[in-house]
Amino acid sequence: MYSVARHCATIRSGGSRGSADTKALRAPSGRDLLMTERKLTREEIRGHLELLLLSVLAERKAHGYDIIRELRARTDGVFDLAEGTIYPALRRLEMDGFLDSEWDSSSGRRRRVYELSDAGRTELAERRRDWMRFAGAMARVVAETP
Repeated sequence: MYSVARHCATIRSGGSRGSADTKALRAPSGRDLLMTERKLTREEIRGHLELLLLSVLAERKAHGYDIIRELRARTDGVFDLAEGTIYPALRRLEMDGFLDSEWDSSSGRRRRVYELSDAGRTELAERRRDWMRFAGAMARVVAETP
């Protein structure tokens, strides 16, 4: 099966200040396709936001801003979400029983800290399987062929 993740590599441009980074995506034909990196819009992320949140919380408890920082760091800034984007999704996941939360004041500020519930771990596994199937199918359709 064609894996997008296996065939992506970041190529840092050595150009002047302000030059854009590019990604090389290797098509099944072996040809490298270059695209300029940009931040994704809220609409582009919307269908995948809950999977992203569950994935970050699979590793450790975190408050909202911590999750945003982690997504930004893992994606080299491509996923740079506003706080108002994730809090409704965190609440939905909690109401669905996939997250547990509690208030924490240990840092001097009162923050809601989220963690995966047992049902959330099961849900994450299912969503990861669905995502891998979806990403593989998309790659087979959108990747350029010879």
